Amino acid sequence: YNHSIWSHDVSTKKDTMKISYMMGYGGSFVAFLPGDVILIRFWDKIDYDVDPLIKAIKEIGTTIK
Repeated sequence: YNHSIWSHDVSTKKDTMKISYMMGYGGSFVAFLPGDVILIRFWDKIDYDVDPLIKAIKEIGTTIK
């Protein structure tokens, strides 16, 4: 994670969320979502696009505001 926490805006059907995250080699990802939700993905497939995953969590979860 190389000493860094980044932020990124993710747009959903309803709104835009600012996501704070740490990214590791291969696409491992720790994100801090609104509503006290933490997303952890262990991955080694060189896929760095987690927006679809965050959008899916937003669609099924009512705690993310």
